[in-house]
Amino acid sequence: MTEKFVPNVISIEGARVAFFRGHKAAARTGKDGKPKGDPKYSATLLLDPSNVAHAAKITEIKQEAARALNHRYGDKSKWPVNAGGAPLFLCFGLGNDLPKLGAKIYDGFADMFYVKLSDKNRPLLGNRSGKVVVEGDPQCPYSGCYVNAKTTLYVYDNESKGVNANFRSMQFVKDGPAFGGGGARSADEEFEALEGGNDAGKDPFDVE
Repeated sequence: MTEKFVPNVISIEGARVAFFRGHKAAARTGKDGKPKGDPKYSATLLLDPSNVAHAAKITEIKQEAARALNHRYGDKSKWPVNAGGAPLFLCFGLGNDLPKLGAKIYDGFADMFYVKLSDKNRPLLGNRSGKVVVEGDPQCPYSGCYVNAKTTLYVYDNESKGVNANFRSMQFVKDGPAFGGGGARSADEEFEALEGGNDAGKDPFDVE
C-alpha cells in the first residue's frame, strides 16, 4: 500500500497579491462563459525572481510540486500528459510565459513568478498584528498589497491533470498600488470639502 502523501506547508513572505477573491467564493468560468466547478476562494501571489529570498522560495515550490508528482506517478519519466499531449497544468510559472498558455501578461506579472491559490474553504486572513480580519477591516488583504501567505500543493487527476495550491492563509504586510482600482485609499485622497448645504451647487446629473 502506498504511503499517504503529506504535503509540506510552504510559507511565502513579502509577495504581492493579484486577483484577490478571499471574501466570497466563485466558480471559474468555462469556455462557454458559464460557471464551471465548485465555487472557490482564490488569489495569485507574485514573487520577484531577482529577490534572493523569493528565488529560494520559487525553488522550494518547484521541488515540492515534483515531490508530489513523484509520489503519485513515480519519477518524471512517468508523469502523465493532458489531452492532445498538453503538459501538466501547473498553478505556477513565469508571468512572461502566460501568452504560451493562451493568456495575456496581466498588469504586474511581467518578469514575476506567479502562484495561483484556490480553496473551497474560506482562507484565514490576518493583519500585521496577527489578528483575524474580514472585508472592510483595516489591513485586510486586497489586490495590489503585499502579504505573507501559507499554502500546500497537491496533485489532481480528473478531467485534466496537474498541480494546484491551497489558499490556506494570508496576512497583510503593507500597502501597494491596487490592481484595477480599489484597495486602501484615504478620504483625503478621494474627497474634497463642499461648501453650503446639501442643496448647494449644481446637480452633477443635470444635462444642459
